[in-house]
Amino acid sequence: MQSFPIKTVLVAIVLLLSPLMATLAQESKVPFLFHEDENLDQTEVTKAIPRSTDLQSEPFLNSPMTRLEYILTQLESHINNETNLVRREVSDGFEPDSRKPFSPTVSIAGYARYAREVGRIIVEYKIEGLGRPKKPMRITCDKLLAQLKHIAPQAAPDYLYHNTLLGVLAQDDFAAYTPTLQRLAKNIVHKVRLDSRTENGNVMHTLICQRTENDAPVQYEGHSLKLH
Repeated sequence: MQSFPIKTVLVAIVLLLSPLMATLAQESKVPFLFHEDENLDQTEVTKAIPRSTDLQSEPFLNSPMTRLEYILTQLESHINNETNLVRREVSDGFEPDSRKPFSPTVSIAGYARYAREVGRIIVEYKIEGLGRPKKPMRITCDKLLAQLKHIAPQAAPDYLYHNTLLGVLAQDDFAAYTPTLQRLAKNIVHKVRLDSRTENGNVMHTLICQRTENDAPVQYEGHSLKLH
């Protein structure tokens, strides 16, 4: 194999780097477009963060996560990935807020939380900022409950929960987890909360619908009030 003198190699490296060095040499500091930005007091922001040991010494924050808590984070992420379906039903059931365009005013949040007092998992869509209903709120609420029935079933179908909830916990054959996931599904409660504002935001109508078990009847709770 042919060898090259060190001097020749160094010259070749310099020639290769010359365009990059020329580009760097051409860079120069330019002022901000606004005088106020240009004259700000400068700080190295990363170095300016005060040191704290509060979080390191907090027992709750340093406790290990249970497998149930991990599965709940997976479930909550899963139901929030399906909000396009929820937004479609909401758009069909409510008029836009007259003060703003429709989509920015509506907040759709999905939750999957363990309710210790009843020993059940509450899977919920909470929807706020809705305008005037175009149809009975119950109809929209029922349709969203039906969506939850497919997204987070209360009777676990084959391998849906295995694929969406186990993640790094799946270290054995999927069948090994079936009894646990069936028990989990049986203890899920579905809930939807709709908050509608009318009369320039001064009147609030809230409807909550809930199904406690797979074949249980839907339960409702409603509140209407006027802000003064």
